[in-house]
Amino acid sequence: MKTMKPIVVCLVAALLCSCQCSDTLSAVSDELSSAVTAEVSNPEFEKAQLVRVVDGDTVIVKLDGEEQRVRLIGVNTPESVAPESSGKENTPEGAAASEYTKSLLGDVKAVYLQRDTSEVDRYDRLLRYVWLEIPKDKTDINEITNKMLNAILLRDGVAEVTIYEPDDMYESEFRQIAEEE
Repeated sequence: MKTMKPIVVCLVAALLCSCQCSDTLSAVSDELSSAVTAEVSNPEFEKAQLVRVVDGDTVIVKLDGEEQRVRLIGVNTPESVAPESSGKENTPEGAAASEYTKSLLGDVKAVYLQRDTSEVDRYDRLLRYVWLEIPKDKTDINEITNKMLNAILLRDGVAEVTIYEPDDMYESEFRQIAEEE
């Protein structure tokens, strides 16, 4: 009988461990399933491969096999790559904003693009909100502040709010983030 007790204790411990592991695995599985479902079933967000950063508020992505310039909606950083013919001045602050955006996106392979009203600007760049991950709630100020590149640049004081109607979906959130900066 004495030799049975350690075996029973080991069996009970193994059973408890397996139940806890099963719960943990189930929770992880549910989270992954939720993330995959959000990515696949949310047509509001287009997944794109990040190719490179052009400057503080413009990136190049590969979308449907084609490279596209994307201008971040609702924000503006100082110029760093404007051609002389544009009449705009490239500044050290612009170069710093560009480097900051590059540092934020250094390890990022994919981004999620969200359209507002306009498709492109006068330079034929896609106009988008650029998310680093799909939000669970796109209206939650914490998710906007921490998952959307446009808002991160405002939060960190690299960009200023610049709204061009009719693309103003996040105007109030952007102004709130900029004031808190």
